[in-house]
Amino acid sequence: MLSPSADGLTFFKECLRSFRRFKRALGSSEDERVVFLSWVQCRLKRARCYRRALNSVERGTLELTIALAKKGLVKVVSMDLLNAIGLVLMKVKGAVLRFCDVLAEEGRSILADICRVAASWGIGEARSWLRDKGFATYLGLMKRSVGMQWAAG
Repeated sequence: MLSPSADGLTFFKECLRSFRRFKRALGSSEDERVVFLSWVQCRLKRARCYRRALNSVERGTLELTIALAKKGLVKVVSMDLLNAIGLVLMKVKGAVLRFCDVLAEEGRSILADICRVAASWGIGEARSWLRDKGFATYLGLMKRSVGMQWAAG
């Protein structure tokens, strides 16, 4: 189990990994962190949740980090800064992660249950299903679509 102070850093790294898969070709790791934070800020503003979802301190942290990094006055490498930004990003999780990653996270709980049942039936390869992100994404999508059918019906 991670300490509470490392949760933001871990989440920031997860979001950055998701962003790398989305954008594919970026420069150095410092530059991509600034590009990622600018992208997050733009996406939140476009979704009209930038002011509602984040308080003034959180917005200020993002804005100051981006502005100083673009001017070359700071490098976004401090573990404490990345942890603070990660904690801010946790509040707006749905806007930061790719949709597939959100679905995979939703499907993991169902996948664990399916693997447990399959293993109890004697299917030896059921444990390897736990690492299958595509299957978890599919289950998350099915969970959402069934939920939408209940809402429509």
